[in-house]
Amino acid sequence: MRQKKAIHLPLQRLKIDLEFDDDVIETIQTKTEGHPYFIMFFAHDAFEYKQKGTVTLKFFSSIYEKIFSHLAAARFIEDLTIASEKEKEVLFKMAKLGEEADIKEIKTPNVSVHLKRLVEKNLVVRIDRGRYKFYHPLFREFLVKII
Repeated sequence: MRQKKAIHLPLQRLKIDLEFDDDVIETIQTKTEGHPYFIMFFAHDAFEYKQKGTVTLKFFSSIYEKIFSHLAAARFIEDLTIASEKEKEVLFKMAKLGEEADIKEIKTPNVSVHLKRLVEKNLVVRIDRGRYKFYHPLFREFLVKII
């Protein structure tokens, strides 16, 4: 319910007559994991492609790659620029491994040093001893697309 408000509230404040099907809201919720910045980004960009009426799942699916490309340009490319070349190598290897990675699976010299720096840069999160994940699955999706 909160995600529905997060999507509709900015549009209502601007008196924009645009609705989102429940399937679209659920898809946005799943993709963004409820992160407010990403929810607003998807909602705003959907509005760029459809100013009124209802955003259906079919329509949203047709514009998803455009929205994702805009998100990559606005956020993820910049995120990647703060990583060193060796750190990028670790990020790309992690992306290939999945949502989470064990330090032993990342075959890179000094991987623990690079992971520590990536955690400090908020690109990676330590979830357990020797286990790491990306700060957001959409960042991983971006990395997988550019590998």
